[in-house]
Amino acid sequence: MNTRLLLACLLTTATLSACNGASTTAAKPSTAPSAGTPSAAPAFPPIDNEGCEHLQKGPAVALSGGATADATAPEFKLDHKRYDVALTGGKGFIKYQSAEAKEYVFFTSPTATVAVTDASGKAVALTSSAPSSKACSDIQGRYTAKLGIGVYYLGLSTTASKVSVVVEDANDPGGTD
Repeated sequence: MNTRLLLACLLTTATLSACNGASTTAAKPSTAPSAGTPSAAPAFPPIDNEGCEHLQKGPAVALSGGATADATAPEFKLDHKRYDVALTGGKGFIKYQSAEAKEYVFFTSPTATVAVTDASGKAVALTSSAPSSKACSDIQGRYTAKLGIGVYYLGLSTTASKVSVVVEDANDPGGTD
């Protein structure tokens, strides 16, 4: 009996709505995100835009890669510059002074093998690596590592005579450093 009553109420409501000129079609759900609803994730991490910008436009700083991972290796910085590192025999080392304990992204072009070590020579595990980014074709290597405060060395290896390197704070896509 209750089912019949419910059906009758629904038919009556639909009939009254139609008589008053109201549409009986269901409203389409909004595709716009509402407050508290996450929107779709971008196709690539926003920090990759910074990597693309500096690999493409620089400004560039020329360095000659060091022969060993020690104090003689040239230093590169988190300063919105591209470091063009000349390699000897396709290999070289550059030094990075991490001022804060955080995650950093190292972008390379062309493709290169990157190995990170701390000042004592201990290998630092990469938290992620990728051979490219959907942000641009200039990124031919993307390496992420969590570093503490201190000196670190990037060992670079490639078939090219030079590799371009950009470092960015993984959690600062605006690049305020």
